[in-house]
Amino acid sequence: MTTGQDIYQMRIYIWGTGETTRELWQFFGGEVCRLNIVGYIDNRCVEGEKFKEQMVYSPDILLTDRDAYVLIINRFYEEIRREIANKYSWYLDKILDKNFIKRLLLISRYRKVEEEEIREFVLYLRTHPLKAISNEFLDKYERRKYPICFDDEKEMYYVYENGKPMFFSRKIRDYESANTYYKYICAEQDLKSPHRYLVDGFEIKEGDVVVDAGVAEGNFSLNIIDKVKKIYLFEPDADWLEALRYTFEPYKDKVVIVSKALSDFENEEYTKLDDAIPVNEQVDFIKMDIEGEEYHAILGGTRVIDQSPELKCAICTYHQELAYDILKNWFNQRGFYTEPSRGYMWFDTESDFYKVPVLRKGMIRCNKNIDSK
Repeated sequence: MTTGQDIYQMRIYIWGTGETTRELWQFFGGEVCRLNIVGYIDNRCVEGEKFKEQMVYSPDILLTDRDAYVLIINRFYEEIRREIANKYSWYLDKILDKNFIKRLLLISRYRKVEEEEIREFVLYLRTHPLKAISNEFLDKYERRKYPICFDDEKEMYYVYENGKPMFFSRKIRDYESANTYYKYICAEQDLKSPHRYLVDGFEIKEGDVVVDAGVAEGNFSLNIIDKVKKIYLFEPDADWLEALRYTFEPYKDKVVIVSKALSDFENEEYTKLDDAIPVNEQVDFIKMDIEGEEYHAILGGTRVIDQSPELKCAICTYHQELAYDILKNWFNQRGFYTEPSRGYMWFDTESDFYKVPVLRKGMIRCNKNIDSK
């Protein structure tokens, strides 16, 4: 939902006056009181009842007041959403959830921070819903429609990425889902994105050996496939493996697909980089986006990293709060030059609703040979 309206000017009803709403005020009252709350909604309200000096209404207030938003943060979110869909459907795209509160808390936390990249994030949040990447460059992707294709024989959607067919998982079952997904991965690699892997001076060279850990649809590898000598694709998600095999079929002479995740131990689901890469083979580039397992995967690749003199790494750090600092220290001790990607990201975890969210660096770029930077 893109409102375009300042968060502090939005007219908001909070649904429910029970324990969750009371805790909201208890923990974050200083921030909540800044909002333009016009009342509360409760199916069991008594006429004239008030909560926090605001009127409590029955849901039918939504029949007459159609210009507000509804904040639902209690455990009956799905039931309430169904009720709104059945009786007040014009409010379906005006429902706010727990991410709205996290958005409010991020704005509050960083309101006085002067760092330009943080100010960009916060300014964007004033008028846009909270996403992992929040920056004005996202707006140009909002309404894009891409030429998504459907393969009748494989019964899978695909798109031409840099002139090459790139297949999507079978879980993506219609054009809109495929377009939304592709729009997201294109935005991730925008020149202004904190999730972008390659930038000027930090690129793949002709004849490089590359590791791509956390491949998903494979857009990173497909864009460099003509340059590389060899590329290892680590992807444990069975829903993507079939698509990857179709996408990289024309390049199977230089592609090794490993259907395991990377870490610092071995079992049926995980492998170590040191065990997957042949002894004495040098790697020139490691790209890694593996849901918070990045540090352990690096530990499991110590031999490969130490024996590769021209190595560059682009490693995601937004999954864990301290990941950037830990990885920076580890690589610096091995003589790497390190720097963060531009900008910040937010990563959601369901368990931290009562913890004030933190912005994190999206990625660390590491270069063993500084002269090649």
